[in-house]
Amino acid sequence: MAAERRTVTIVGVQYMSSNKDGNPRFRVTTNQGTWTTAPGASVGRAIENSEYQGEVIVTIDGGNIVGVSTVDGTITAGRQS
Repeated sequence: MAAERRTVTIVGVQYMSSNKDGNPRFRVTTNQGTWTTAPGASVGRAIENSEYQGEVIVTIDGGNIVGVSTVDGTITAGRQS
């Protein structure tokens, strides 16, 4: 299954845990559903930042968020495809 990009509005971000390397995972609630950030992905550290609150583009692969960007694409974290 290929990665999917969706424009969503983030309405909540909840810390879940960190993996053995200290990379955090988050449960991200949007207007289109809820996903977790991928284990070990750089998006886990970025998703809480204020620039990603509100409307963003998320990249979902295997049921996990692996990337996020502002709608205009000027600020990104993780995979974008």
